[in-house]
Amino acid sequence: MRKFTLPVFAAACFAAIATPAAAAEVTVRVDVADLDLTNPADIAVVKGRIAEATDKACRNKVGSPLFNAAAFEDCSKASTQLAFEQLEKRQALASAELKAKRT
Repeated sequence: MRKFTLPVFAAACFAAIATPAAAAEVTVRVDVADLDLTNPADIAVVKGRIAEATDKACRNKVGSPLFNAAAFEDCSKASTQLAFEQLEKRQALASAELKAKRT
């Protein structure tokens, strides 16, 4: 079963409301066990799951994007970028595993 953890660094999102609790790292799990990370269609599904998870995490930390748009946008961009970097690593690993099975 494959899963990866998406750490969301929200400290930069809280400059206006900096508190020790607000600056804490948030970890979100995005389940990819049911997906093939070598399949482009499944990658699109993973990216959708990442977007949903990061939006939810940022809403919980920052609040509604209607009331704190800049902080929400910063949080969302940073966490999505980090998640996509982790996804690329997982894709490379999945491709290597598939290649090893074929040989």
